[in-house]
Amino acid sequence: WRSDLYTYTGGTRPWVSDSESLPDDCGVYIRGLYDSPPSIQAGDDRKPMEREGIGIFRPTAAGPALKGQQMVHGGAIATMFDQLLGRTNTLNGTIGPTAWLEVRYKKPVPLLAAGSAVFLRARVDNVENGKKVFLSGEMLDGATGELQGEAKGLWISMDVARLMNTPAASKLQDSPPKIPIGRVSMPGSGAVTTLGAKLTREQVGWVLDNDRRMESGSGESRFRYYLDSERLRRDLLWNPCARSFHIAVAFTRRCQGPPGRVHGGCLFATLDDAITMFLYARGATDHGIPPGLGVTGGMVVNYKAGVPLDGEYLIDCGLVDRKTDDKGRLRVTVLAEIRNPEDPTRTVLTTGKATFVMMEGMPWGRNQPGAQTSAKL
Repeated sequence: WRSDLYTYTGGTRPWVSDSESLPDDCGVYIRGLYDSPPSIQAGDDRKPMEREGIGIFRPTAAGPALKGQQMVHGGAIATMFDQLLGRTNTLNGTIGPTAWLEVRYKKPVPLLAAGSAVFLRARVDNVENGKKVFLSGEMLDGATGELQGEAKGLWISMDVARLMNTPAASKLQDSPPKIPIGRVSMPGSGAVTTLGAKLTREQVGWVLDNDRRMESGSGESRFRYYLDSERLRRDLLWNPCARSFHIAVAFTRRCQGPPGRVHGGCLFATLDDAITMFLYARGATDHGIPPGLGVTGGMVVNYKAGVPLDGEYLIDCGLVDRKTDDKGRLRVTVLAEIRNPEDPTRTVLTTGKATFVMMEGMPWGRNQPGAQTSAKL
């Protein structure tokens, strides 16, 4: 398996870098190779478009630490899948935005371990009515070939001119940035978003809950928590009277995916992290969930409408279900929704529904080499 993986770097199949649209601090790098088979369209009998490649997670992709080993953030894994499947769709000649993406996490992925490159596969499974493009893919351990994660999703094929010339893209071209890149605190509030400062100042009962934000679990300076990025900013907000939890998020222009809109992988990662924050900050206190590390078992994100760049949005989180699996572990399901607070219709732009596996006895953000954790989620 290892020889097969590294043979690709010097083989006869062409390499194509697929990292152009992802800035360095997103923590994800992909190199793809493919045989350029003919694309598949509706009604075709030809072999579907397939791609293989190698992915690398940078130190800025840190998530939890398990048994002393820093792991990749689930949002970084989803970003890699979104980029991989989206690029496969583009190479198929059916370019378009993501409609929904589901990721199943089979095993935690070590960050910067020996032989830590992951092997990637992606394919177009079917095209319906020339518009709906169904894709799937897998992530495998680069050393052993063991399955670490799998994804499937739906992309909507669109005319390239329509995709590139959206009102959101035109608006960005004609105006200076509203959301500056970097760390900014709102005067007198401690908030890092204008929306967070406004809520705590103008609406009764809302308080900042930023002191309980997650950090890289290992404490090593070379790692950085995945959502601790200058590309976006977040405020955790809590209303103890209403028992409501929100996250205010500001997306800078460095979060771009389709022209003028936030990258689907960035939205997936933001929702995954929002659910993590909800469980971390409020799960034990308000929902009777035992304190401990929550690892994403699976998550599906529905992209209902494009999320324009250079704006601030509100994420609502709520507990949907909780149950104990056959291994005695608590599994909790949480729904998170992104909406524009200035929209009077309260239209939901993107939703994420995730099931987290609670690792009892392993507190958040700490290394406990003796803790008993399950390798398979």
